[in-house]
Amino acid sequence: MDKNQELSEIEIDDIPLLESREPNEKDKFYLNWGLELLKNQFNLANELLKQQISICITLLGVSVVFDKLFDNNPKLKFLVVFIFFLSLISAFIGLMPFDRKVVWLDSPDDIEKFQRDALHYKKCWYYTSGVFIALGILCIIYHIFITAF
Repeated sequence: MDKNQELSEIEIDDIPLLESREPNEKDKFYLNWGLELLKNQFNLANELLKQQISICITLLGVSVVFDKLFDNNPKLKFLVVFIFFLSLISAFIGLMPFDRKVVWLDSPDDIEKFQRDALHYKKCWYYTSGVFIALGILCIIYHIFITAF
């Protein structure tokens, strides 16, 4: 017996009825808020990347200007400056528009997939830039502890 025959043998009385209710004001509020949060994720990722660019430029400038911190270790200074530069480049790449060949604007599923892919792209570059910033700061802290003790 195939599934179609099984389904046709089920009587309407055997199917349980589902109960539903009208959404109240609280439900409507949270549903609207959820939609706004989804829409704002993209803008938030862009803002975070812009802030990372500012942080990278500041750390890069501080690393270049304050030579006394790295007087006895020019290789470490170059490494720290290079790491902060990589972080800056990563943040710039993440800020660039996400490029996909075709987006069907009459398909909500395609638009959703594009948005999800674009957000994933920005998050990857955001995390890459953040890792480089942390690595550069850890190199500076390591150098300070090595020279202090």
